[in-house]
Amino acid sequence: MLFHSKWEIIGILLGALALDVTPTGAEGGWYFLSGTSTLDTDRHYPSFLYTSDSRNSLRVVRQIVSGEDGVHSIRAHGRVAFVVYPHLPPRAVSIVHLDAPESADEVVLNTEGEVVIDNRAILAEPSQQDVRALMWLVRPGNLSSRTVVSIAGNVSSKGKRIQTDAWREYSSLRFGGVEGGPVMAPGVVGVLQGNTVGIKVTDNNYVVVDQIPSDIAQQMRGETPSFLVATGEYLGVGIMHRLADLQSGAVSKKTNETVYVHDRQANRWSTITLEGTCSRTRIFGPWLATIVQYWNPNHAPNPGASNERNVETDTLPNVRELYTVFAGQKCSIPGDLALRNLRTGQTIAFHTGQEDSEILRVEGDIVLYRINDTIYQAKIVGDQLKDATVVVKDEDVPEIHWAFWSQ
Repeated sequence: MLFHSKWEIIGILLGALALDVTPTGAEGGWYFLSGTSTLDTDRHYPSFLYTSDSRNSLRVVRQIVSGEDGVHSIRAHGRVAFVVYPHLPPRAVSIVHLDAPESADEVVLNTEGEVVIDNRAILAEPSQQDVRALMWLVRPGNLSSRTVVSIAGNVSSKGKRIQTDAWREYSSLRFGGVEGGPVMAPGVVGVLQGNTVGIKVTDNNYVVVDQIPSDIAQQMRGETPSFLVATGEYLGVGIMHRLADLQSGAVSKKTNETVYVHDRQANRWSTITLEGTCSRTRIFGPWLATIVQYWNPNHAPNPGASNERNVETDTLPNVRELYTVFAGQKCSIPGDLALRNLRTGQTIAFHTGQEDSEILRVEGDIVLYRINDTIYQAKIVGDQLKDATVVVKDEDVPEIHWAFWSQ
């Protein structure tokens, strides 16, 4: 178990500049994408693409979204990220390509009078390396007006870059999971129909995402499924809590949840137990990364709040306040992170002692994780992380929730 005490962190900081932070057998560098989605407030902040310099500080590659516009949502898969903006209502998408990180790629939507249903803003991959953003648009007061817009990430994609009535593309949905940070990030709500799980756009438009074995379908019957992660290799499906169970306190008495995992390459389903009852989960290759969280509206203050930024500027949010109002209000976040390899069963757990911490990336045997304003890199050795070093420490690090290795 890796634990960062005060003196351990000081030692890491002193030694960081002398240590190599390159993943084993790779040449290239880290890129970091920042962005705080504030759909539930009238505040909004910019998004930047960064690298780090020789002093372990952030260096701006370019601004993705201005503070005046603010971020609506960010979805990433593979070597592309879609940054939807403005804050409200969204009208455009800035696409970040890791093969050409300094080049801007803007797509303007014709969404006048329509709004994006955020838990249907997802990615799809109809064919290999053809990643597209899917947005479910609805005209307020007329739910039957809903349509699904598909935005091709590839500039040279055949046909129109923006396709309408693209609801069938949900069959190849891609969802990396829910990132960390203080704001609430919606999952992807599914529908169970027979021995299938999918997305229902309208009463007549149901899209199958995957087939489910009859025994698992029986266990899920009568429940609302939620897509936790979805890649070409793995699908993870959980069950949404019922409102009555949240209100009665029944969920507060639980300590874990059941997740149904489909290894799509081996065509094998399994059931795993995920620690926590309102945990946030992401996937990197075969690694399932979890911020352990427990539903408990009456919980004690979460650890590490005193380390968080407690002021707001034009470009940076008040992190402590946002945790109090959103992510940390109903969930106890003890500062525990976990990794589980869905291929081998290998598990790693470590304690940060900070509610504002998350795993940003797993690249080979290298894990990149953030604790408040510092990003660390460590190596997977058995069931532990070892040789932790500082990659970057800067004031905008708390807004970084995506990391990419670019060669």
